[in-house]
Amino acid sequence: MNDVDCVINALITALREAFAPGSEYPPLGGGTEHVRVFAGDAIPLSAWNAHAEGGDNCGEPFLWVRLVRRYRTQAFPAPFVGPAPCGLPSAVAIEVGVGRCAVVELEPSWDDYATEAEIGIDDSWRIDLALCRAMSKIMQSECGLNTAIDSIVPYGPEGGVVAYIGTGYVQLNGGV
Repeated sequence: MNDVDCVINALITALREAFAPGSEYPPLGGGTEHVRVFAGDAIPLSAWNAHAEGGDNCGEPFLWVRLVRRYRTQAFPAPFVGPAPCGLPSAVAIEVGVGRCAVVELEPSWDDYATEAEIGIDDSWRIDLALCRAMSKIMQSECGLNTAIDSIVPYGPEGGVVAYIGTGYVQLNGGV
């Protein structure tokens, strides 16, 4: 297994653990063990038709892992842009996220907003938890030399979706 596969697998495992429906402290909005893996530039939420007619896409959270970029670094986690980068260490930025259906009623109540906020606060904590657990596993399994975590940021409710997204950075062992 190459270093990037090791990193992605650690993140998938950590997300499954953090959002396990049968855990001792299950997610407030319900959990899942399904984690989708994406490549490409588009936000994974664009692939999830949350409010599709006849579907039950709102029954569980939408979890994902996405390779955002692979780059060279001279001062991890910052990317290096300059001459002769190929001798520098490689690094990756990996996005993890959770999406849920937002309240889309014509006149949502204050209680609807409060419930959505409570679930979002819990989801953001779980994204942070998953990133921290994954970074620890990555260091223990030696598929990365250094790790870093960026802010957990909200998305939505545009498109009827509320999400929380975090990014982890890993300096890979592989070198050139």
